[in-house]
Amino acid sequence: MIERPLDQITLDEIEALVTFRRSESRTLDFKEALPAGDHKGVRDFLADVTAFANTDGGDIIIGVRDDKNGVAAEVVGIGRIGLDQELRRIDDQLRTLVDHRVPQFALGN
Repeated sequence: MIERPLDQITLDEIEALVTFRRSESRTLDFKEALPAGDHKGVRDFLADVTAFANTDGGDIIIGVRDDKNGVAAEVVGIGRIGLDQELRRIDDQLRTLVDHRVPQFALGN
């Protein structure tokens, strides 16, 4: 997991993932591109997000290709054309398709 707020992460830090051959882990996942809008793309992305949400958290880095063994291989970036619309689509899917965590209640004496 990257221990910095999103707005403080630099391109150099993302490129260092490749330089140092960082591997995916329980708290780090690489995606070459934004998730596809088809059923499989949405399902797979939401599965990754909820897996992190239901454990110790984690970071999904979009725009980094792995070497098929889960090791960061190249920073490919993401296109800007239509990016706002894609981000709204993903945000909407997260809000409407993911159930909120059930609150834990302390059992009384």
